[in-house]
Amino acid sequence: MAFFGHGGVRLFIGEPEAGQEFSNGSSIYYRVESVDDAYSDLEAKNVDLVFEPLMVYEYETHELWMISIKGTEGNRVGLMEERLKN
Repeated sequence: MAFFGHGGVRLFIGEPEAGQEFSNGSSIYYRVESVDDAYSDLEAKNVDLVFEPLMVYEYETHELWMISIKGTEGNRVGLMEERLKN
């Protein structure tokens, strides 16, 4: 897994974890205040959720949390939160 950032845009390159489905194409991630709240809201609306909130990376000062949904055309859309450590 690798992250590259420039001008406010972050590029994530990686392979699926063991047991996760490989997907052709690209995923777009949007920053949200709380992936837990977003997950609950989307679940209540019967949105096709790919995985529950998951910490994908740990920095010194914060953690990167993500969820993923399947769009209407089968593409993945992700939501991410940079959660400060206590």
